[in-house]
Amino acid sequence: MYLSWHGQSCFSLTNKKISFVIDPYDESKIGIKLPDLKVDAITFSFPQEKIKTSKFIKVFEWPGEYEMADIPFIGVYSKHPKTGKETVIFKFLVEGVNICHLGHLDHIPESQVIDRVGKIDLLMAPAGGGDTIGAKEVLEIAEEMEPSVIVPMMYSIPGLKEESVNFADFFKQLGLAEQEKLDRIDLKETSFPVGSLRMIELEPILG
Repeated sequence: MYLSWHGQSCFSLTNKKISFVIDPYDESKIGIKLPDLKVDAITFSFPQEKIKTSKFIKVFEWPGEYEMADIPFIGVYSKHPKTGKETVIFKFLVEGVNICHLGHLDHIPESQVIDRVGKIDLLMAPAGGGDTIGAKEVLEIAEEMEPSVIVPMMYSIPGLKEESVNFADFFKQLGLAEQEKLDRIDLKETSFPVGSLRMIELEPILG
């Protein structure tokens, strides 16, 4: 199964049987466009108002335990203790790899939320800017979830109108020694050694 990034918090997770799209965005607002994606299921980490989907596409935007095409996944609810902002964190088990998408998270989740998500191998995390967490909080979350790989999202790319941070600044703040740059991640062939932490920067695939 392949993981690709399409700008902001949008990713696709695709194999021969199914294609998940995580957090598709309203193109009219942010200045970048999604490519022509095959879509069987969509997960939303935060409330969406204008994005319309076909009745043939499964939409998951609530906490719960799910499965499609032999891929189990869960949505875990997290609420900011002061602002009340809600986020659904999604975790997928693919090719024996646990991957987690933090969505538009703006706080460090409570311990019971971290426990519900459990240990993961790959963490898709906001780089900061706007009202999301940044490098400091990502590192704190990574200490609890123990990923081998961090894949950043929601950083500045050409054409983006949203407030965002520079990738180089985020990478520097994380203080990681290892970094790779790929077009997509083959989850079956990528290694996730226990006790290590590195970053994979994905080239955005846009329309």
